[in-house]
Amino acid sequence: MAPTKVTVPTETIGEGLQRIDGVTYDFKRFVDAESDLQLAALLPEQKVLMAFDLVFSPNQHAFTGANHFDHWMTVLESLKALQGYDRIQCERHTAQN
Repeated sequence: MAPTKVTVPTETIGEGLQRIDGVTYDFKRFVDAESDLQLAALLPEQKVLMAFDLVFSPNQHAFTGANHFDHWMTVLESLKALQGYDRIQCERHTAQN
């Protein structure tokens, strides 16, 4: 089904705790990792860390235009040290035909 209209965001997501549609998010800002600036979303009630492009599965090749590999490793170690998260959701890149 194709969208019938464009919805323009009216708010900005910032770092820290926010409640959206009854779900608590803890947004974390990371600089100089896979890209120059990224936001991760932690869902503490669901024990889920949405790492997006900060984390790749072992079967994926990490493509990056930024040259921050050493600091990216530091960011990954800080994510690994987070307590209370049972699941990490990472971005899945697929080719479009």
